[in-house]
Amino acid sequence: MKKRILFFALSLVMFFNFSSPLIHALDIEYSSEHSYSDNNVIVDDSSIEVDGYVYKDEELDSVLENIELISNNVDYSEFDSISNLEYATITPRVAPDILLLLPGIYYVVGIGKIVVTAAKTIIIGSTVVSVGTILWKKITSFIVKYNWNKSVDNAIIKCNCNKKGHILKQKDDWNEFFKKPSWSNVSPLIAKALKEGSEKHEKSNVYLRTIYYKGEQISVRFIKDSKGLVQALSTAWVVRK
Repeated sequence: MKKRILFFALSLVMFFNFSSPLIHALDIEYSSEHSYSDNNVIVDDSSIEVDGYVYKDEELDSVLENIELISNNVDYSEFDSISNLEYATITPRVAPDILLLLPGIYYVVGIGKIVVTAAKTIIIGSTVVSVGTILWKKITSFIVKYNWNKSVDNAIIKCNCNKKGHILKQKDDWNEFFKKPSWSNVSPLIAKALKEGSEKHEKSNVYLRTIYYKGEQISVRFIKDSKGLVQALSTAWVVRK
């Protein structure tokens, strides 16, 4: 009888020892699926909760800072089951840069996909973010900033040798900042002016942005496309005192 009890006990030990990696693997697989499930996303007027963890205030700003576009194509059939999918009219008063809230699928680490429809509706998981709320304004501002900055970077990359040479001419006084001005050290200042400077409309689709940097004024003239993004640089210079 003792032998049988000992054999049964040893069998149990062996079973759990050999089976534990399998159980652990199943736990990992489930956890991985669970962490990406849209059903575990809860959205309110100012925060996003993912799998019980709440992103709000400065922490939400921090994760949204790294938002990126992963696809321009939105499959609208995914949202047929959303009962409160409303295509609200968004006025410039609600969002002055609403043109730059471009449709697409955006991704934020820790939160997952954020979908913007052609009607400027923002969807997280299976929830529509209410227009005009703190969360809607916050997400809109980060997507607008992302799209604008990306267009700035692309416009600078597309500058050809003639354009670079024109901007780097000695009369433009880039030597206020550098002993030997070059595109590699001047272009970041142009990008800074476009991303952070104040804007003035000149004519048609031509605009001017200016910024003060180390006591000097940098001006950049550029062209906008139909979406309100930077299409091309025209010129840039340091304003002489």
